[in-house]
Amino acid sequence: MIGTTGQGNEWFISKANGTIWFYDHDHGEYIDLQFFIDFKISFLEFLQLAFLSRDLENLLDEQDEEINEQQIADFKKEINSIKSDLYELYPFQYF
Repeated sequence: MIGTTGQGNEWFISKANGTIWFYDHDHGEYIDLQFFIDFKISFLEFLQLAFLSRDLENLLDEQDEEINEQQIADFKKEINSIKSDLYELYPFQYF
């Protein structure tokens, strides 16, 4: 385990290939690998994802109005530039 979300979900790094995995605590104990999501990204890519998410959360906190469609599209594009369809795989959908 390399981290938690603060809501009980956990992030892991595979010893076998170094990819990042996610586990949703709603599935209970670690019984079945089918409940783990392999993001198929490296730790450095995971850090990129984390920093982009942090930047979005800061933007949402600072902005008086709702985020616009262009900002949403730009955020999704940045996430998916790390890995194709990563935004769709990410367990926390902002929009």
